[in-house]
Amino acid sequence: MRQINDMSLYQKIELAIISWNIDGTKTAGTLTRKILKQTTSIRKHNKIRKNVFLGLDDYKKKVYAWDYVMLTARMEMNSPWISRVYWNALDGAFVDSHPGHKAMGIGVGHRDLSPFMHPENKYDISHIFHPELETFTPRYSIKKVTYREYIDWKTERENKIKNKEK
Repeated sequence: MRQINDMSLYQKIELAIISWNIDGTKTAGTLTRKILKQTTSIRKHNKIRKNVFLGLDDYKKKVYAWDYVMLTARMEMNSPWISRVYWNALDGAFVDSHPGHKAMGIGVGHRDLSPFMHPENKYDISHIFHPELETFTPRYSIKKVTYREYIDWKTERENKIKNKEK
């Protein structure tokens, strides 16, 4: 039984390396993330998760590695998206790119989490001021969500795509 599990792990790593090598445009960090994503078990995720505190979201909830978060990058896309927070010692914390960016083929499929977590990155010259509310719309926002909210968002997104195809 142990050999079968080891072999499937070996095959996953081998497939990730082969596809990375053939592509030629992705970085070593992309390969590392793909291997970690495909090979790390849930039990290992949970052990690491408890040790990797990343900061507070906009609602003062603690965000750890492998939590689910809702992200908004208002200057890039109108709609928010939900992603799992990934982490490794080489790249630090990162999340999935917006589905719109993935559909357009922009980027490598992941993006750094730090602009969403650090307050100094949230506002800059490009933020929008609402005079009637006397508030600014942040450039980036982050909110910790539950797995159930992630599944609901994913289902809703799939239904929208199916309805557009009809």
